[in-house]
Formats: sequence, C-alpha cells, structure tokens
Amino acid sequence: MNIKESNGWKCGECGTSYTHRVEGSGKAKEAAEKCCICPDCGKPKGHNMGDKRCSKCTDIYFAKLGHERMKKRIEVEYDGRLVLSDGNDFFYDEDGLYEWFDKYEWFEDLPEWLTVCGRHDLSLDIDSILENALTDEHHEEAGEQICNEDKAKVQVALDELCKNAKVESYSEGYKHKVSVAKLVLAYNLTQFEDGAKEALAGE
Repeated sequence: MNIKESNGWKCGECGTSYTHRVEGSGKAKEAAEKCCICPDCGKPKGHNMGDKRCSKCTDIYFAKLGHERMKKRIEVEYDGRLVLSDGNDFFYDEDGLYEWFDKYEWFEDLPEWLTVCGRHDLSLDIDSILENALTDEHHEEAGEQICNEDKAKVQVALDELCKNAKVESYSEGYKHKVSVAKLVLAYNLTQFEDGAKEALAGE
C-alpha cells in the first residue's frame, strides 16, 4: 500500500518518496505504485527492491544482453596461443581447455562460444605518476618545476621496467570468439563429437 504525503507519495514497500515537484504533476502516485514492481513481468521485485527488475527478469535480461554481445563478436580460429574465457574461468593454454571440457558430461551443457580475451601489459606514465604525487600538499605550479628532459629520462626507465617485468593480465574481450563445437572436433574429443557435428551442420 502506498502512503500519501503532503507533497507527494511514498512507496509502501521500500519507503522511497516521490514528490510532485520532482516527478511532475500527477506523476508522483504512479511512480510510487511502480517503484517496487518489475517493469518486465509486472510482479513485485521481492528481495530485488533496489534493482530495476525482479531476480528472474534480471537473469533473463543479462542472458539476452550476453547473447547480443556474443552475436557481434567475430569468429576466429583457435591457434593454441589465444587466451579464452567462458565468462567465469580463463584458459591460458590447451591443458586448461582440456580440464575445462572434463567438467562436462554432455555436449548440450557446453556453451556455444568462448570469448577471446584482451591482454593488458603493465604500463607506467610519468605524467600520471606526477599528477597523483602533486596533490593538495603542493602548490598549483609545482609541476612546472620539473623539467621535461628529466621526465623523459624517467619515462625511458619506466618503459624498461615494464618491459622487463613481463606483467600481463587478461579480461574478457568483446571483439572475437571461438566455436566450442570446432574445438571439440579439432581436439578429437570423442565424447562430444556427435553433438558438435550436429551443431555445426545446423548453422
């Protein structure tokens, strides 16, 4: 039940107030009524009151969003060097892929695609470092007291540090994907072979 206030309405579930001044004339009551109702299914959000949708519709929404993103990725062939991900785990080599396949019993339980991950190497920039170092404790023109020649020398040293450190990280990419069915056939995973052939024949 929504509660009427002197300047608007309050949601009876979560207590959020909607004023006529903010929502517009006659809109405050409507906003309060819809506050904890899922816009997709029209049912109460339940424990997801702070979210836009109920938990079931939230899962459907993100599954659809993930499907649309996957459609936009370009398929590439796996060459054994790409880092792949199923959205939860990362596979840095062929051994990692074999271990991942071992978790599944049926081909139907496998995802259709794995995403190709983006690589992030260590990078340090002298200008960014100085900007963070020259905080409120220093005067506004403090940076001008550091000559460009000295900064250039430090940048060379930073570049060398990053090169020698060989730090690399990966995150799920949004440009390329690899077919799981084709991986099955390429690695002669006989337990999934029939399902893979059927999937590829239906494309």
